[in-house]
Amino acid sequence: MIEFNLLPEVKLEYIKVNRIKRLVVFASMLAAAVFLAIMLILLVFVDGFQKKSIRDINSDIAKYKSQIQSKQI
Repeated sequence: MIEFNLLPEVKLEYIKVNRIKRLVVFASMLAAAVFLAIMLILLVFVDGFQKKSIRDINSDIAKYKSQIQSKQI
């Protein structure tokens, strides 16, 4: 089988560079999406659990405060 190279070297190099460029852009977008998802997960985790923790601590403070006040009277 005989194959003919109908594209000049410059065009082949251009196609190769474009392929690499698309691959780099895709990898960058994928990495950005992954890090954005991780950031959103951490934001929800911190926001939700921190509020619950503060609420629990405030209820403990109120409970112990009422215990101390009842013993002093």
